[in-house]
Amino acid sequence: MKSGIMIRIFLITLGVWTIGVSYAQNPNRIAESKESRCSTKSFCEDFYGDFDYRGQSSFGEFAPGDTLRSKIIVYSGQDYRIFACGQKDLGDIQFKVIEPIKEYKTVVKDIKKEDVIEYELDEWGGFKVDEQTGEMIVKSKTVKYDTIYEKQTLLKESLIFDSMNNKNNSSFWGTTVKKTKRLVVEVVIPAGEEDFRDCVNIYVGRMQSASKSFSRY
Repeated sequence: MKSGIMIRIFLITLGVWTIGVSYAQNPNRIAESKESRCSTKSFCEDFYGDFDYRGQSSFGEFAPGDTLRSKIIVYSGQDYRIFACGQKDLGDIQFKVIEPIKEYKTVVKDIKKEDVIEYELDEWGGFKVDEQTGEMIVKSKTVKYDTIYEKQTLLKESLIFDSMNNKNNSSFWGTTVKKTKRLVVEVVIPAGEEDFRDCVNIYVGRMQSASKSFSRY
């Protein structure tokens, strides 16, 4: 009887120790579970089409009033479809596609001022000297300015698409890319009184552009 009790106590202790070790090895399992929950969420499936959304699509948990940005690269020769969707309790999510543009401008860095004095010369090419003061006689005084320039890089943003303000009243942005470039997808979640977080996904879909040239046999 005592032997049976001892075995049960040992098994219970072993079980508790195993659970403790498992949690110690993976203390972030709750956070991982949240991330996994958003990664498996599918929103706005009607927009998917035949695009491949692997590679640059992203997801996360956000609260009302949050604004987030995701940097992407769109490659030439590809068709793209981009949109953002999330849980309905977050409201009407707005997204924008923005192109960062670098501009180079030449500006004045410094202006150096220098006084230039010209003295009178005698017939032999030497400096004339004032007999009373013993100083060289000044013929003229001018001021010379030397302007130093430098190039500055200015980063501007060009709005390409706004999901809440576009002529086609479209909820997604689609385009054929002719030149590889960097873009920014900005997502704006409407403000709300409730304090909670929920899933928001940014979808970046691509497919090979259809060829517009003849093929050879």
